[in-house]
Amino acid sequence: MDQLRRVGVFIASPGDVGCAREAVRRAVEHINRLVAKSQGFLFQATGWEDVPPGMGSRAQELINPYVDAAQIFVGILNQRFGSPTGLA
Repeated sequence: MDQLRRVGVFIASPGDVGCAREAVRRAVEHINRLVAKSQGFLFQATGWEDVPPGMGSRAQELINPYVDAAQIFVGILNQRFGSPTGLA
């Protein structure tokens, strides 16, 4: 089989929507199994909790490269807007 084309999906959300984040991950896995792989694609879901800790003055600085590299951005909000970024 030819190599799959990877499509990054970044899931942005505060901590109060864990169930919704997991629903997006399950949907991505479902799409991969049903149609994406047979069409030559592999969707890869990443969220802030997947970003390894590192040296940065702000946590958002570590997350931003993953957001920038993703082809699809999924934003989920409910009661919270997240933590202060250091700039906003």
